[in-house]
Amino acid sequence: MRGLGFILIVVFMAAFGVQAQADELPLLAAFKSFCVNTGGGPDAVKPAVEMAGGKQFKSASSDSPYPMTVASWSVTIGGHKMMVSTGTSRPPLSAGRVGNTTDCTIVSFANEDTSIAKIQEWVRVPPDSSSDAGSIFYGYQEQREVRSPLPTDKRAMGSLMAAGHIWSLVIRRPTTDFASIQLIHQLGLVCAKACANSPSPPMEERPKTRRGRG
Repeated sequence: MRGLGFILIVVFMAAFGVQAQADELPLLAAFKSFCVNTGGGPDAVKPAVEMAGGKQFKSASSDSPYPMTVASWSVTIGGHKMMVSTGTSRPPLSAGRVGNTTDCTIVSFANEDTSIAKIQEWVRVPPDSSSDAGSIFYGYQEQREVRSPLPTDKRAMGSLMAAGHIWSLVIRRPTTDFASIQLIHQLGLVCAKACANSPSPPMEERPKTRRGRG
């Protein structure tokens, strides 16, 4: 968990940023302030959204099929009604290890075409081949705020995941007056069983982007 001082600085920057940009591009402002600048973790997303006037309406956790948490707020940014959610999950992997994932999702009930175009410029990597007109998927690595495509080598992918450098972005726009942005961070690997002395196995495949929380 990050220190309180760091979180307070992040929250101040997020609140300032969302107000500075909201009048022009509401979804872009919300995405950068609530998901990017906070790192997408629940500890930082919650105060950032609430400082912007967000009202929490959901908080839940589950251990089935694996440990997960989620919290959601309603908020209005630049006149656009939105829902912001953040959560954690620990899906099982291999060799007694589990993933350690956070995600930040923003749903806007308005036309956000300009914001989406700017977010696609921001990610700076091509979309996955599985993307279509309604759902666009991006997988990338980020190190020192530089985003670049994921490697094809399995061992390199395993090292990046263990180091917490893998991110995913999902953009959904099924209609002209609805859009959602989901930013997912693979924080690393957690040893769930007696795996401390076993070597980290290479990843058998690229981590699949989760298609939302329902």
